[in-house]
Amino acid sequence: MSENLPTGKSLTGFYANNKKNINIALGAVGVVVVGYVAYTFLYSKPRQTSAEQALWRVEQWAEMDSMKWVLDGDGQNEGALSIMESYSGTPAAEKAAYYAACAKRNTGDFQGALDLFKDVDFNDNTVGIQAIGNVGDMYVELGQLDEAANWLEKAAKKAMASDSKEALAPVYLMKAARVHLERKDNAKAIAMLQDVVDNFKRTQEYSEAAKMLAFVQAQSK
Repeated sequence: MSENLPTGKSLTGFYANNKKNINIALGAVGVVVVGYVAYTFLYSKPRQTSAEQALWRVEQWAEMDSMKWVLDGDGQNEGALSIMESYSGTPAAEKAAYYAACAKRNTGDFQGALDLFKDVDFNDNTVGIQAIGNVGDMYVELGQLDEAANWLEKAAKKAMASDSKEALAPVYLMKAARVHLERKDNAKAIAMLQDVVDNFKRTQEYSEAAKMLAFVQAQSK
C-alpha cells in the first residue's frame, strides 16, 4: 500500500498547482476561527455577564415580593421583561422569562403568566419542571381543565426522570389527580394517586394521597 501514498515531491507539486485555492481555503478557515473567538470573548461572554448582573437584581426583588419591580425594574435597573428583550438568547433571559411569568401569576394576570411560562426553556434543569407545572396551574386558573391535566402530568413525568423526583413528582401527581377529579375522570385520578401511594411513601403528599385514593375508590364502586 505504501507505493500509493503521495511523496513529498508530489505534495509540493500539488500545492504549487493549487496554491491559490488552498490559500483561499486556509484564509477562510482563519476568518471563521478569528470570528468565533472574537464573538465569544468580545460579545457573547460579556453580554451574558451583564445579563446575569441584571438578573441578580430581579431575583432580589422576587425575594422581596416586589412584583412591579420584577416586571419593569426600579427606574434605574432593568426588570425581567427588559432583560428578556435586551439579552434574548442567553440563559439569563430564559430565567428572566420565568421570573416575569411568576410576577404576572402573583398579580393575577394568568393569561400573561401562561404565555411567559411557555417561553421558558423546559429543558432547563433549574426551572424547566416548575415552568411546565406552572403552565398547568395557569390553565386551572383559566378554567381549561383538559389542558391543565395534560401539562401537570407532563410536569410529573419530567420530575420522575430528574434529580428532583422526590420533591416535585408527588406534588404534580397530586395536582393532576385533583384536576382529573374536577373533570369527573376518576380512573385517571386513581392512577395518579396510586402512583404517589406506591412510590412516594416518605413524602408529605403520601398521607393525603392515601386518603383521597380510598375515598375515590369507594365512590367509584
